[in-house]
Amino acid sequence: MRSFIVLSFVATLVAAETIATCARDNCLRAVIATRAKAASAASTDCSSYFKGTISHAVPTYASACSGAARYSSACSCIGVTRTTASPTATPSIDCNAFYLKIQGATNPDIVYAVLSSQDDQYIFSFTGNTAEAAKFTLAADGSLVNNGHIAGMEKATNLGTVFFQTNPATSNRVTLKCTRSATDILNCVGNAAATNLFEFCPGTCGRPPNPAFCGGVALGKYADNSCAPLTFQTIGVCTV
Repeated sequence: MRSFIVLSFVATLVAAETIATCARDNCLRAVIATRAKAASAASTDCSSYFKGTISHAVPTYASACSGAARYSSACSCIGVTRTTASPTATPSIDCNAFYLKIQGATNPDIVYAVLSSQDDQYIFSFTGNTAEAAKFTLAADGSLVNNGHIAGMEKATNLGTVFFQTNPATSNRVTLKCTRSATDILNCVGNAAATNLFEFCPGTCGRPPNPAFCGGVALGKYADNSCAPLTFQTIGVCTV
């Protein structure tokens, strides 16, 4: 309680010193008089006026103030100042990023590619919710990138799972080179076998006859009998 009294006393001294430096015209006298009669009424009105929570009309008791400028000055003289709200930071969005959407998808739950943010992963699931979908970009050299991981595949295969890792070369993989067509279709080329057909294949890693094959989204030179051909449409994250 004592500390509250001390703080109140200090605040009063500061306000008094501020008023002493101001010209006591009729406008300021009206504001000071209202403040004295109705406790903090004038201060509350000034605060609301500066925040824009009340009409910007000068209160009737301050009719001696010829306009907004003089009323604002009087408010400053009793210790109430205009505060500017800090702008709310908004998350930055890379509008160069895109989702991979299965063209012609008919199941609303199987639309956009999903990919783990961990290293050395591949696409094996899809979602209908863009909040769960992976975001991709194309690097200047045509590399397909997700979360800092680069798309690559085995060097010597006609059908290989597309893996995303920090450096495909460390796993003896070749980096995919991709482009987006005028109709936003993703076209990629893999290894020397001229693999350029996306397909979705069942199975797990180590499926014979290719122990490096893991199923999921793969790139092939031909349509494997057990796989379903895919066409990926790139959907800009800023257009959804």
